[in-house]
Amino acid sequence: MIKQIFKFFSSALIFLGMWGAPHMLHARLKLTQVTVGVALSPFLLAKLGTPKGRLYSFSTALYTGNWGLLGEYGWEKKVWKGSNRTPKVSTVYQLQGSYLRTGIHYNFLQSTLDHNTAYLGVGGAYSWFGDQMKTHKEDTLRMAGEQQHSTNIDTTQPSLRAKWLEVYAGCSVKVWSRVYVGGMLRYPCFLSIEHASNYVPYSVPGKGGFPFEKQPLKASIYVLFQLIGSAPKKAAASV
Repeated sequence: MIKQIFKFFSSALIFLGMWGAPHMLHARLKLTQVTVGVALSPFLLAKLGTPKGRLYSFSTALYTGNWGLLGEYGWEKKVWKGSNRTPKVSTVYQLQGSYLRTGIHYNFLQSTLDHNTAYLGVGGAYSWFGDQMKTHKEDTLRMAGEQQHSTNIDTTQPSLRAKWLEVYAGCSVKVWSRVYVGGMLRYPCFLSIEHASNYVPYSVPGKGGFPFEKQPLKASIYVLFQLIGSAPKKAAASV
């Protein structure tokens, strides 16, 4: 029931954010820019040999003066397979879940004509997800004449929760009309995981964590569409 209520309010907020709310907030809060975007990172990561799976991420940013408020929602699914020769162990790990990210940042380029941005900020994220680990192990210690024994382990953790803080920096550049391309570097810290009763999850939606994702900085690339953009004030012409 709670999940359905959350989906309803999330859909309503997205709808209002894209069509009605920006114009009302523009009048009340004197917003200088509002953007919505989608992440290109999943398509790029697929070319770099990351785990099989899917990742969708949508973001929005509201600016008033030099200050910006960031929001992002994402859904992620990953599958990782690995094996060891000694002992003979094969593992399949699956992960699926969602995350929300928010933050506040300072834009150093607020007065540019094209509303390009270069910002630095802090924020936090929350993820709810489930994972499953299947392990097949062959017994290499056996007496002569005995059959080879194997052990299958299937462990599921369906109700995992994670939260962490982030320091982030990014920029965006206008490429055509109201279309922008942006990038962001994030440094996640102070990770807290709940309901991990059997093992620590290999990865967390929105944060990463697989062996080849353990670099401290996380990168994202976005395509953004400007819903609202107020023209910067121009200096008065000299007589």
